[in-house]
Amino acid sequence: MGQARANARVANANAQAADDWAAYAHRLEQLLLEANAREKAVNAVKDAALAELARVDPRNYLLVQKNRQALGNAAYYEALEERKAS
Repeated sequence: MGQARANARVANANAQAADDWAAYAHRLEQLLLEANAREKAVNAVKDAALAELARVDPRNYLLVQKNRQALGNAAYYEALEERKAS
């Protein structure tokens, strides 16, 4: 009977661990969905801002994809460095 109880405890612990991992995976999926939604929202605002910028200042350097990419990369890598430092 003692072995059966020990086996039951191990089985219960494994089931709890599986439930914890499933909950963690669900939270990650939700965060990914939210991040994708935020990205779409940011892109919509960016597109509207670029259209307006093109209208009021057609020669603005931000209308060139390469220039916007350089700014984005700089911010991205700065954020990574800040994350490493913390």
